[in-house]
Amino acid sequence: MTPIASVQQAHRLAVSQIDNARHARLQALQRAGRISGLLKQPSFSLIQSPLSRLFPREWQYYIADFAYRDHSTGHYVLEDCRRPRAWAQEIKAWLVFWIYGIAVRQV
Repeated sequence: MTPIASVQQAHRLAVSQIDNARHARLQALQRAGRISGLLKQPSFSLIQSPLSRLFPREWQYYIADFAYRDHSTGHYVLEDCRRPRAWAQEIKAWLVFWIYGIAVRQV
């Protein structure tokens, strides 16, 4: 294994551990009745059908880490656990807000 591959593998492991810890916390909040409808990795379309052939598939969707309804505010919440977020993720998060009116919360 090359040094770059081992660093990438370590990064993926760290990200999955962060995701798993956050998922456990959100499940506890759901059991307590503070949130509902918890989804892991929901997908949101960013490009409508006629234009989809012009863009690579990975540009066409935003995949959040988690989505749920917060009972204290009544808002639908999207969470992204990636740090630091790449510029493409920033643009996609902005498009989700513009198209769907849902702000992406980075945790």
